[in-house]
Amino acid sequence: MTARTPGPAPAGVRPALAESGARASRLRWVEPGPFALAMGDRVAVREGDAEWLGEVVVPPERLMEWPELETLPVVSRRVPDAEWPAAPAGDGRRLLESLALPPELLARTPPASAARSELAGPGLGAGEPAEHQ
Repeated sequence: MTARTPGPAPAGVRPALAESGARASRLRWVEPGPFALAMGDRVAVREGDAEWLGEVVVPPERLMEWPELETLPVVSRRVPDAEWPAAPAGDGRRLLESLALPPELLARTPPASAARSELAGPGLGAGEPAEHQ
């Protein structure tokens, strides 16, 4: 028999940026509030008198059980792209920006051939047979 955890499921949110400008890696548990949250949602979280921005990395529906957590910060709103902090510019980002490529070329969706090679297994390149072939 599985014990049912009382209360709504929390969401796991990774804060947007640390003070140094680097992406924060610490996961924070938050109450979703009135929002149905999905992986990748950008949200503002109210904690005391402060508000911080974060990205949902564990949506509530992914949790089967959770411990009873004391007073959690609460998601207060969704964050529009214009308000999301820009990633610190590195050499690669500066190079891409200097090329002035159209945004559709910079999309992060893998090409169909990459998706097929991922299905074949790790470490297999194009034209390399799997062990069972």
